[in-house]
Amino acid sequence: MPAMPAHDPLGSDAVPVTRSFRHVRVGDRVLRLLAGLVPMPLRVTGLDDELIHCGPWRFDRDCGAEVDGELGWGPAHGITGSCLVAVHHTDA
Repeated sequence: MPAMPAHDPLGSDAVPVTRSFRHVRVGDRVLRLLAGLVPMPLRVTGLDDELIHCGPWRFDRDCGAEVDGELGWGPAHGITGSCLVAVHHTDA
């Protein structure tokens, strides 16, 4: 798992995730790591059985890999350009 960046965009109480993202809820803040280097905080806008939706981006709920059929990214393709690395649960 990539190390959290020195500047933690989600705050010190963000939880690094190492296995599954099935516990993520709509409204949670997540940290996307683009190309393994660039942190990008996002908000979870929707969920379905397979995917986490963060605005226009979609991530696999089992491993956090970005899923993009046009780019050929995701577990089905064996490659991705970004992944989720941390979750901050919001109080609902």
